Amino acid sequence: RSPQATTATPAASRRATPQAAAASRARGRQARAGHAAMTLRNVIVLAPSGLVLFAKEYGHAVAQPRLLGSLLTAMTEFATQTTAMRPSYIEMSRMAVTLVWDDVARVACALVHDRTDTALFGRLLASEILLAFVEEYGARSARDAR
Repeated sequence: RSPQATTATPAASRRATPQAAAASRARGRQARAGHAAMTLRNVIVLAPSGLVLFAKEYGHAVAQPRLLGSLLTAMTEFATQTTAMRPSYIEMSRMAVTLVWDDVARVACALVHDRTDTALFGRLLASEILLAFVEEYGARSARDAR
């Protein structure tokens, strides 16, 4: 093997042309196509009463997140009364719901995603979303109370 010489090129010659940028994006899409990404359907933040405090829909979202929030609250109350535990993951034929609670702030996050996605990854996302929500709106409500 012979050593290869490297030369510095001016910044202007290193700029990507529109065609090069498009080719780079296409290569990125092809690389990501082999890796399945988590498919979110809905993110819902709930009060203990079932009131939807925040809802965001993605892709193939579940319609009427308010009804879903009420259903999840009723299921949680029933499970708590009968088993003394709250559900954290509900799997259906094509989708799943991951539930995470913040007992101090008294809010919950329900993440509706594809069934093929893992419960652990759903819990991680829902926990981060709930933490960000509590940090943002918990600070606001504390300021408003003063």
